[in-house]
Amino acid sequence: MVKILNANPTTDTASVTVTTISIIHVMNAGKLRALADVEVVFDGVEMIIQGVQVGTVTS
Repeated sequence: MVKILNANPTTDTASVTVTTISIIHVMNAGKLRALADVEVVFDGVEMIIQGVQVGTVTS
């Protein structure tokens, strides 16, 4: 465990945007329905996440 001395908690906010770039439908894969590529932008820093699993949720 690392202790951070003299750290003041902040209440700053950050802008986050999530956008779906593409979706590929998957057949015969159980609850898995598709794979998606997603773009996430945190305060101007862009990340692209590939292979996000899109599934079915049962309640």
